[in-house]
Amino acid sequence: METIPQISAEDRARAEQVLAYYDGPRSVSELLGRWESAIDTIEDEAVNTIFYVISDLEIRNIIDRVLQIISLEGREALQTALSPVDNRFLQATREISLSHSLSEDDLPNQWWWYRIPRQAGTNLAAWMESQSYLEYLRFRTSLDSQLERLQFSVSDSVQIERILAHSTTPTVHALIRKWARVVTEIEYFYDFGIEDYWNDLCVRDVLEEVAQAVSSEGRQALMSVLHSLDERFLQATYDIPEPLWKTEPWEQWGFLPHSPEGFWWYRVPKRAGEELTEWLKAFLDNR
Repeated sequence: METIPQISAEDRARAEQVLAYYDGPRSVSELLGRWESAIDTIEDEAVNTIFYVISDLEIRNIIDRVLQIISLEGREALQTALSPVDNRFLQATREISLSHSLSEDDLPNQWWWYRIPRQAGTNLAAWMESQSYLEYLRFRTSLDSQLERLQFSVSDSVQIERILAHSTTPTVHALIRKWARVVTEIEYFYDFGIEDYWNDLCVRDVLEEVAQAVSSEGRQALMSVLHSLDERFLQATYDIPEPLWKTEPWEQWGFLPHSPEGFWWYRVPKRAGEELTEWLKAFLDNR
């Protein structure tokens, strides 16, 4: 970003409080950099999945939440830096009638929720203006409401902090959001390779590690949120006889997941791109 907003230490601290609840940027400059990178991708016509569209719009939503919490001076500095980037987004997208967000917390003037990439693929554009997409948005809003109510005791929080100490995802709430995005991507069309899929399944594996480490009350609260996501995952995948963690290159590295018998390791997407489909065919033919 050409213009880095100069905001006070107090505003930076306020912004970091907001960012702590999300997976990704840890500072205002990183947050703006992510938004600009998202627009670079849109301008390069490289957006072809719902995962990227929603992730990009959520970045802009986080920026708006930061704007609401910082001082007037900080807000003016941030908006000055943000304005040319937002203009690029407007040029690279087109308006649709259906908002991507049904959250009551989102204000009507959050115009970015009513836009999709101009060059979005035909299938993606049609789906994003369909009833099934509306149903997905309702589900995402329900998940947000559940996450707001999800709380852990002090002792459970200590265990969670220990497990996530070396993770790029700092909170359970952010980890659940990540798993929700993975499930949505699988439901729509999983257009990534096997290594991406391994990494995505690791998200669920870490959540299981958390569930087993916390108290029975903490586990019950966590599983009550995960249940609907797991059901959606099961509906969008099919069973295979061997767990995916027993494959190259993870088998060669001696990888062993926390929950090797977890059902997620035995499931693959029903709708997958050519790369993953060909890999799965070769994998199953060799068994």
